[in-house]
Amino acid sequence: MQGNSNNSTFMWFLVVLVIIIAGAGYTFYNAKGMSYFSDDSAACNNCHVMNDVYASWRKSPHSREINGKPIASCNDCHLPNEFVNKWIAKAQSGVSHAYAFTFNLDDLPQHFTATKMSKNMVQANCVRCHSQMVSVVVNPTTTVNHANEQLSCVKCHANVGHTRGF
Repeated sequence: MQGNSNNSTFMWFLVVLVIIIAGAGYTFYNAKGMSYFSDDSAACNNCHVMNDVYASWRKSPHSREINGKPIASCNDCHLPNEFVNKWIAKAQSGVSHAYAFTFNLDDLPQHFTATKMSKNMVQANCVRCHSQMVSVVVNPTTTVNHANEQLSCVKCHANVGHTRGF
């Protein structure tokens, strides 16, 4: 009798596990999950809430293509450049976006703005890509005299990555 109970419990566990895996697989497929493993900025536009952000990037100078690739993709500006950190950031972003789009649909913003962490990442990537120019022009850690704010590239070049500002 004990063996039947264990088999029944195991079968229920397998059924639930298969349903969870099938649901996750369906969700991953439906959300075009494989596209997020690429460097294609179109992947950022998989969700309709990103339409404005993506359209804004498409109008910006950084989206201009050279040899079939944009000057700067979403990943180039918004993710760390180092391999491991980039994939950790992609995973964190994917999990947080999946959670938000699954459970917090009513709380999604209508107009996205960059978080402090995103602004810091963009600043670091501006300096990384334009280091020769930046080092000659200005020290990016300088404090602006007015409002005691730290100087950042996007303060003056707000429409380079997105035409709608940062």
